[in-house]
Amino acid sequence: MEIVWLPTKNSMLTAQFQSEFLTFLLYRDQYKCERLLLDERHLNFKGSPSIQKWIKEIISKRTNYHTKKVALLVGAELPQKKISKESTYRNSIEKTNYNIFFNKEDAKNYLLNGEENNNSTDHIISSIMLH
Repeated sequence: MEIVWLPTKNSMLTAQFQSEFLTFLLYRDQYKCERLLLDERHLNFKGSPSIQKWIKEIISKRTNYHTKKVALLVGAELPQKKISKESTYRNSIEKTNYNIFFNKEDAKNYLLNGEENNNSTDHIISSIMLH
């Protein structure tokens, strides 16, 4: 499953992020995806410790967590230190193989083949667009 945050002019409010996150969880649970590509390149939301706590609580209440592998796609302009601290999902996904990528093809290859530099793109991943 691929989650894509669409570009916005204004920064997202906390309530809007929470609503979008709950919508994502509904789709994730419905389709029982084992592999997840989170495209945060256009996410215009500054996470906080309280949001991290909220996400962790929401996920921990859902015992049927099917996702085994997550690839987080971020913009290359962000420093690595900031990425690891501010990812909205970084500390919230437990028991999951998790990697950060700057290149979408590398992220897909990691999810589909377990490799970062394989050029195979024959697989189709469903997409959900979030605002």
